[in-house]
Amino acid sequence: MSRSHPNNSVQKRQRRARLIHSIYSWHRWLGLSVLLWVLMFAISGLLIEAAPALKLDSRKIQTNWVLDRYGVKQPQAVAQWALTEHQIDVWDQGASIGGQWLTEFNQQNKNVTGLGNPLGVLAVASASQLALYTYGGEFIDQLPGPKGQIEKVGMTADHQLVVQTQHGNFVADSDLLSWSATGADDIRWSQKQDMAEATTPAANHDISWERLLLDVHSGAFFGTVGRWLSRLAAVVMILLALSGFYTWFTRFARKPR
Repeated sequence: MSRSHPNNSVQKRQRRARLIHSIYSWHRWLGLSVLLWVLMFAISGLLIEAAPALKLDSRKIQTNWVLDRYGVKQPQAVAQWALTEHQIDVWDQGASIGGQWLTEFNQQNKNVTGLGNPLGVLAVASASQLALYTYGGEFIDQLPGPKGQIEKVGMTADHQLVVQTQHGNFVADSDLLSWSATGADDIRWSQKQDMAEATTPAANHDISWERLLLDVHSGAFFGTVGRWLSRLAAVVMILLALSGFYTWFTRFARKPR
């Protein structure tokens, strides 16, 4: 039987040692290269898991530079609607009262047609809907309107809510549930005017902290580059797992016991 030359065995061990050292070096540098990305994955993943408990799905982001990444801009003034001492402010992102966005309302500024103040509340109208709010801007309820599109909103001298549609003027009953035609001529119509002094509300958007965490976790927050970096980081982590296993197997698993 022929025996391998001792030098061949030595050379094989040397080549294997160099290979292991090379893989170990690459393993170390690859690990360092994705360290921050892995930390970002881990931290954002934990926060996403805890989002319901922390109510991150309902907490909206107000940080300007983050909103800029999503293309959300600060509200720009459009006009005001006023009736006696009451007013609503109309912005390019919707309507507000005292810096509070009017929720449950079709906030397309071109559709805001006026306001009234029956029963100690504010009635805000668009062409197709009428909603009640407190003076602080908290939503109360939707009102059934008369037939037709609402063109004007006002109050009579005896504090009844009046709206004008293409079918004429209609006055609401004391419960604001039904409407009847009216020929009253003592109506004070709410007036549209240029924006005067007003409290600028926070940007109107639906981007929550949970949405931000999901986008950071996937890399989407950083755009196309972020998505590709996320994919590259995933490939690197696979290589780390393989190189780590190979290093362990060759150094420890094959050691004689």
